[in-house]
Amino acid sequence: MANETDQGGVVTYIYKDDRGPMNSRYRASALDAIKQKCPAGYSIMREGEAKAAQGISTIEGEEDVRGHRWGLQFVCKPQ
Repeated sequence: MANETDQGGVVTYIYKDDRGPMNSRYRASALDAIKQKCPAGYSIMREGEAKAAQGISTIEGEEDVRGHRWGLQFVCKPQ
């Protein structure tokens, strides 16, 4: 979670250009983190490319991913 409040927050995840953010294997983990934070449900307020910190990388298979992050800003529904 990149930013968190009592009512929601922002989750970011890494994606590759050739797959795009919607097909990233990390998107499901990001959505799972939102579901844990918001058991009564949530709304995505905004999503888009997030500024990445210098030197961020991960290994996806044997391929290296650097610097591309997608952000999901969300609010939790009231319980």
